[in-house]
Amino acid sequence: MKKFGYICAGLAVALAAQTARAQGPSANTGLSIFYDARSTAASIVAPASPYTNGTAAQVVGGKTGTTLIQAQINRGNNGGVGDGSYLYINPRQPVNPLFQPTVNLGFHWIGSKNKAGVVTAVDSSKQTLYKYAFVTQRAAATEVIAALGLDVDIVKGGTAGAGNRLEQVTASANGSLWNGNNLTVTPPGVGESDSFAISTKAVKVPVADGGGGTPVYNAAGGLVPSANLYQIGQINLTAGVWKKNVAFGNIPGEGNGVYTVKDKVNNLLVTRVYPATGPSPEVPDFGHVTTVTGTPGTVGVVYTTGTAPEASSGNGLTIGSTSAQADAVIVIQAKGDYNNNGAIENGDIAGFNAAVGLGLANRIRETWLGELNNAGGVENGDIAFFNALLANAADCTVPANCP
Repeated sequence: MKKFGYICAGLAVALAAQTARAQGPSANTGLSIFYDARSTAASIVAPASPYTNGTAAQVVGGKTGTTLIQAQINRGNNGGVGDGSYLYINPRQPVNPLFQPTVNLGFHWIGSKNKAGVVTAVDSSKQTLYKYAFVTQRAAATEVIAALGLDVDIVKGGTAGAGNRLEQVTASANGSLWNGNNLTVTPPGVGESDSFAISTKAVKVPVADGGGGTPVYNAAGGLVPSANLYQIGQINLTAGVWKKNVAFGNIPGEGNGVYTVKDKVNNLLVTRVYPATGPSPEVPDFGHVTTVTGTPGTVGVVYTTGTAPEASSGNGLTIGSTSAQADAVIVIQAKGDYNNNGAIENGDIAGFNAAVGLGLANRIRETWLGELNNAGGVENGDIAFFNALLANAADCTVPANCP
């Protein structure tokens, strides 16, 4: 795997991200932009479980006829850059009886209730996809990205209107990097949709007062060449209500409940300013390549993320320049649905039990599906919540029934 007015805590995270050093792209013409589910650059620079777990096969698709599509997602960069581009979101679900009578919260709230009856939980139907950038030097150390005009297309695969869908998308950008920025999201507000579009236009004017009203070149505070990884924005995503019994599509992005994310150059363009003559135009990379071994939609296909930056199909002066592959994948899947058939039933028990046995050795998908008490990883404390899901999980024909 946009308008920046961070709240104070968000700004602190963004600025801290600039101090985290990471190995740069293996192939890059100066600007590499990618998405990651992790909220800090430090967590990408020094990846941990489950992002570093990527050797065992996992089910990542749905049913085609009667064949369960099995695939494997390998971490091609050992959990680093390019390996966090899959984001999982839980659709809103009916009330979890384990939280009652203290509160009426749906199963999408993951947490626990202590002996005193106090419930501590977080809403897993709301997740954030973070946008990062590497800037490498092309001519001078003081050059800076002066214009970043990018549109983002977030599009669901599969049958129109079918399956789990996003209900709301908002976005923000790191305003500290720019003199001015503008961001719009379409459609705005709350309402399920198969597609969302974000338009971002950010400008850095590298000029300062040199004394006596004399302007001088000054790129400080902008996207300048650096060994550090910049966090430049975030997309906040809210899932709609659970559509039970709608089987999953194939990853990445071909089926129901799966959205792809792609950046493309808009009419502001993407440009770099130099203190003297420099090369032109800017050729940004969007996302990282996912290599595919085998045939998508068939048993045994292997996806390997984080292989290398994917070059743009054009350049920063060409409106519409984008990448062939998705820059990120958003998967809206109910926790507990290990066999991907759109329900939580006896067929999921084996997958959950295997995940409990693996604990912190689980991969991203298995961790997401089985981590139900927000304790970190899949462990014995999740068993009661999984059993409650088996007994009570139902779809949400009335959104108000899924708080």
